[in-house]
Amino acid sequence: MPGANIKLYSNRENWEKETGHFAEGVTDEKGIFKFKEVTQLNIYLLVRKDDRDNTNGGEQTKLEDGKINKITVVIQE
Repeated sequence: MPGANIKLYSNRENWEKETGHFAEGVTDEKGIFKFKEVTQLNIYLLVRKDDRDNTNGGEQTKLEDGKINKITVVIQE
């Protein structure tokens, strides 16, 4: 989804309160955003556009160090 806001959190508490994110961005016209040099390996993602978000989806993921990690997030009303 183009124009979706993405925020990365290092723990569930910050994700739930939507405070203290360590990285953020906005998806491009293809709905893609690339974070570079993320040092946290366990992250919580919050993706939101208008009244849609991923709060009922798979919000936690573990990245693999030294690899290109691709994450698909589904957002819904």
